[in-house]
Amino acid sequence: MLNRTMLFACSFRHFAEIADIAVACGWDAVVTATASGIDPAYVESGAPVVLIDARGAIAQGLAAAQTIAPRVAEDGGALLFVLSRRDCTALDRVFELGATHFLIDPASDGELIQSLRFAARHVTRAPGRPGIVDRRDAMAGARFGRDPNLAQQWIAARIGDAQPVSVVLVSLSRLDIVNAAHGRPAVDSLIEVASSGRRRSRPRRW
Repeated sequence: MLNRTMLFACSFRHFAEIADIAVACGWDAVVTATASGIDPAYVESGAPVVLIDARGAIAQGLAAAQTIAPRVAEDGGALLFVLSRRDCTALDRVFELGATHFLIDPASDGELIQSLRFAARHVTRAPGRPGIVDRRDAMAGARFGRDPNLAQQWIAARIGDAQPVSVVLVSLSRLDIVNAAHGRPAVDSLIEVASSGRRRSRPRRW
């Protein structure tokens, strides 16, 4: 569920709308109205899902995607690109730049929310990378933690670089009972919540 996903959004003309949607849904989000400094802002956010809202600002949106898409791809994240119908001819370029999802306006808030949910699902299915853990990406970090070999490699690399390492071991028991009563999705959600440790908050307006 996306309400446990951190969202990074860049909206040039609809900043308040995107921020309000994030608040209404209880998503922990960073929302910006400019592409200036977008790469370091994204890295600091640790967000696995990125939204570039280029409605009425296609040139700015493409420039933002060109800047941020390579890092999103490197992190195994999802990039949803929203554009106006009159700018549909730019879809090939949007694809080339690395967007994983797109939405054409006019679209309702509900359709935008559903598109973000699909993007979040993409993240949960993408293979985790050690670099994501360094950015405190909760969902990707959970995947990383389930692979002991990757975890050992990351710890060894940190120690080798004389960097601090903290390891937290969390054990969940009797998941078989939850599985029998509510099914595998409930178990997956429980594990995701325990591993993320994130609390819902209002979007930080950067």
